[in-house]
Amino acid sequence: MTKSAAQGASDHDLDAVDTEESGLRDRFFHLPPVLQWVTRLTALAFVLFHITTAWVGALPNFIHRGIHVGIALSLVYVLFGARRGGRPAWHDYLSIIVVIVICLNVIIDYERIVEIGTMGEPPLRDLILGAMLVVI
Repeated sequence: MTKSAAQGASDHDLDAVDTEESGLRDRFFHLPPVLQWVTRLTALAFVLFHITTAWVGALPNFIHRGIHVGIALSLVYVLFGARRGGRPAWHDYLSIIVVIVICLNVIIDYERIVEIGTMGEPPLRDLILGAMLVVI
């Protein structure tokens, strides 16, 4: 490959990265100011949670995963959900609420879930909540 061809390929790759970054930036700055601050604080809490658990020690697996998935999916739906006039659509907010409820269920009922995992059949409620999380 010639030097100019390699340079052209790398310029194209940089343009793609710049477009992705500006797309995310545009999505964020089109949010209402209150939602921008909530998103910033949520992302900061997400980072601090992982730094703390890396430093102090991880929580039990289901609790750690529940917190991680709840925060991560909330951020995903705010930043990458369907758009209506620069803000997330109503069903994105509904999805965030459902994700948080499911993840809180996992965190609160941690011992029962672990016990069921070692003893037998999960109740219908757990199967429904798990299926909903997979669909979301």
